[in-house]
Amino acid sequence: MANIKLIADVGPAFVKLVENTTIDIDVNDIIVNESVDKSIMPTIAVFNPHTKNIALDMARILKAPMLRNRGMMFLPSFWYNLLWVYFHELCHADQFMKDPSIIKYFNSELPIRYEKEANEFAADNIFNWLRSNKIPPITKLGWIGKRIEDYVNKFYSLNPRVADELDWMEAGAVMNIYDVIELQDLDDDGKMELMEMIEDEKCGIKIDKETFITAPVFFGLYEEFHDKACDETQNRVCKTAQQVA
Repeated sequence: MANIKLIADVGPAFVKLVENTTIDIDVNDIIVNESVDKSIMPTIAVFNPHTKNIALDMARILKAPMLRNRGMMFLPSFWYNLLWVYFHELCHADQFMKDPSIIKYFNSELPIRYEKEANEFAADNIFNWLRSNKIPPITKLGWIGKRIEDYVNKFYSLNPRVADELDWMEAGAVMNIYDVIELQDLDDDGKMELMEMIEDEKCGIKIDKETFITAPVFFGLYEEFHDKACDETQNRVCKTAQQVA
């Protein structure tokens, strides 16, 4: 089981997750930093095969658009970005443990098949975590919870609906149904089937006049969202998009 060093304290739920997911993978330290200079760590997170440590840059992880590009709302992406990046790097640790010869790639870029496997590993493990867990209340999210509060307070005067998104997140919503329909390019029958499933509470929730899917559905549908995700030039759901290593 890995040690966890919380330079940015992101709450007990993440500590427990690390303890439960590093039992069978050879990792020494999980280092959660508030911010790391890009000259020291060019990417938002990294697995170092020499030290067997995983380092995370929380400031850049919160800004990363990889899940928002797939339609996730802004506030829940703060937490799920952390889980995604952590599991992605944990998969690289597992890949190295199973095949040490891939160390030759770590000074450049891993072949795409390793990155694809890491994305699938992240989606699967978040989905499995959600079987018995949910996003903690912001009072239990430590550094992340404080960033969420700062964001809501900063933008509430400009857009009061940001407070609604906080309520939606705490109720379990992660993606508006209309964004699902757009990214999935559903026909009328598909839209009707999806709405009926949500009415039966099989794959979503309704809050006031808004309809959403929940996190387990989002990550269960990862492959479909990945295939149709917006990028820098064809951005259909997100207002801003940039590729993050």
